[in-house]
Amino acid sequence: MTLLFEFPKALGTGIIISSSSESDEANPSRATELRTRLKHIIDDFDTSFSRFRADSLISRIARGDFDGFSENEECGEYDTARHEKHLAHTSHAFFVDFPPYASHLFDIYDALFSITNGRFTPAVADDLIRLGYGIDWADCASFSNTDNAHVDAERTRLAPAPFEHAPSLRAPSLRAQWGKAQWGRTQWGTNVFRLQDCANRLYFLQPVHLDFGAAGKGFLIDLLAQELSASNLQKFTINAGGDLYTTEHLHVAMENPWNLNQAVGVIDLPAHSSLCASAPSRRHWTVMNTAQEVHHLIDATTGRPTQNVKATWVSVANSSAHIQFPTAWADALSTALFLCEPQDLINVDIASTPHQAHFGSVWQYARLMSNKEAQQSIDWPGNFFIQ
Repeated sequence: MTLLFEFPKALGTGIIISSSSESDEANPSRATELRTRLKHIIDDFDTSFSRFRADSLISRIARGDFDGFSENEECGEYDTARHEKHLAHTSHAFFVDFPPYASHLFDIYDALFSITNGRFTPAVADDLIRLGYGIDWADCASFSNTDNAHVDAERTRLAPAPFEHAPSLRAPSLRAQWGKAQWGRTQWGTNVFRLQDCANRLYFLQPVHLDFGAAGKGFLIDLLAQELSASNLQKFTINAGGDLYTTEHLHVAMENPWNLNQAVGVIDLPAHSSLCASAPSRRHWTVMNTAQEVHHLIDATTGRPTQNVKATWVSVANSSAHIQFPTAWADALSTALFLCEPQDLINVDIASTPHQAHFGSVWQYARLMSNKEAQQSIDWPGNFFIQ
């Protein structure tokens, strides 16, 4: 593999783009232009969705820091040059217009929120911060560090500040949402929600904490893959901390969650596929004031880390190009498999066209349970090492 581009600080894990084809090595001027476009995509996504940047849109919403935002009623307008996500205060509720592509990310969360009965949600950020997984966690622990991070949950708690005045309830649709809102705990679909007027716009009734990490990294990989394809790059692999999209045939090891220097299996990943894995083995820490060891894979209905699943892998084959965001779906489904059984996800349709793309047709899974039981779908493109 030839290294094409490297973004070592992207998303905390770094992003590496490589190719096995010498013909895909761009000339210096073309490479510089392409790298600039890719970096712009990364920076734009990071400054919109990162919880670990104090200046990100998500962090500003959590603080109730709305200074400098434009008041704008036109759906979908987005000033990338000035990094102004148009946040307006109407007489009914606050809203924010994210980049237009965000509507697809929100669609994934809507679908899995529904099918997991609320276990999969960006509102899980409240629980993550309560357990110490906030900005300070990023300061004291590296995502690639296998040692436990020790975090004081009280020091890192960032409770949303209430608005000084409650918004007017004259709009019936917002009045209904207001009645269901639970102050002090973010509820996806109640005190943060979407209406039909604009798919990339979120409305909210108070400052809220949100975390889009369950699908966000995969989504960014897809945005980068789309840019590379549009630039006529034929063969490439994007690796973001082990989550992959590749146009080439690869063999990939399945990391042992009990020993990160070993593999528990191997995957024969076909060309034009996405592969994502989830495990608590690289993101776990001890809450100092409770001595409780916790991790980042949370069931939002209980507020507690999951216990029964040790690692998951999901592959999405996209050779037919019916799936617009295959890596985002692989990323999201690898988390969802910690929250529900595989059969609960059987009817998830991840296609972006009328062609259906259900479980068993384009996406496959493998799962390793805490009791070391290995599970995999019938057509999983890999095998566990079983004695």
